[in-house]
Amino acid sequence: MLVLAAAVGLLLSLYGPAIPELREAFGVGGGGSALVLSAHFGGAMTGIGWWGLQRGLAARTWLAVAVLLLVAGATGVALAPAWAVVLVAAFGLGVGFGVVVVEINVLFADGFGERATAMLNLLGACFGAGAVLGPLAVAATGGYRVPFGAGALLAVVALALARDLPATTRPAAPAEGRPPVAVVAGFVALCALYVGVESGIGGWETTSLRAGGTGAAAAASWTAGYWAALTAGRLLAIPLALRMTAPALAAGSLALAAAGLALAHVPVLAPAAYTLTGLALGPVFPTALAWLAQAAPGARGSTATVFAAANLGGVVLPVVIGRLVDVGSPAVIPTTVLGVALACLAATLALRARLAPPVPERP
Repeated sequence: MLVLAAAVGLLLSLYGPAIPELREAFGVGGGGSALVLSAHFGGAMTGIGWWGLQRGLAARTWLAVAVLLLVAGATGVALAPAWAVVLVAAFGLGVGFGVVVVEINVLFADGFGERATAMLNLLGACFGAGAVLGPLAVAATGGYRVPFGAGALLAVVALALARDLPATTRPAAPAEGRPPVAVVAGFVALCALYVGVESGIGGWETTSLRAGGTGAAAAASWTAGYWAALTAGRLLAIPLALRMTAPALAAGSLALAAAGLALAHVPVLAPAAYTLTGLALGPVFPTALAWLAQAAPGARGSTATVFAAANLGGVVLPVVIGRLVDVGSPAVIPTTVLGVALACLAATLALRARLAPPVPERP
């Protein structure tokens, strides 16, 4: 499962460094090129919705189907002769991505109990490790085609290594265990805004840095540094998760990320600032998933809703940034992402207050 997390992380991280080449190869603008990210995350939402509705498949079957879609989609992006084919392939890759991400996270959340926050951060760190390799592979090979093929191959290897997956379906959660709608809505807002921030930086950092005077290869390498910092943040969060509550860890991480994005407005500081932001963002999503598992144990429908909404952030924000770049300049990138990060922090604090145990009255 850890290798599979690395494979999907690698594939996701390829889109950002590939955007400049895609724009040149297919003659699309900033907003148009961002559609490849929207197609991916739209596919991910579709895959997660399918996972939430279909209760009759075992984990082993889910992941076999998902890897098949990953391979087909990655190969399609690498070999596409036209822009429409790129978008269709990215959508199919996204469906497989969505199934993989929700299935392996649920397996970890259900299987590790009180250690779920720490283990989900480890899983997220492996995802981040793969994401580090993506931009580096683009920089090393001079294009996106070979790295997409390598990501597909890694996913196949990971599935071959996963021999102990459950062969039977998990029992459905009882109806009375469904969490309040307000709680689900809070996690929807938190995760959708967070993925918007993560994908917004991953997809547009290269463009932002190049506009600030960084060379093409260096900008791709700094994007890899962002994903490396995201990975390091999740590794650092493992001991913290054993000592801090999930709400406190998520809120503190988002506050530090907002500070990093504020510094990213200064061109000379931007490369390091984006890296700091990645370090701070690292624990947020895995910690939010562990928090969700605590607040809504076994609620498959709620889990699917939150995961699907999380990918909605990845659909919307990259396109919004692309449109703003088209009508303005790449200088809008850090400002837009900072606004979303602050909204995510506000959602986290509101959810923390909603789920806080009541304070007993003094006699």
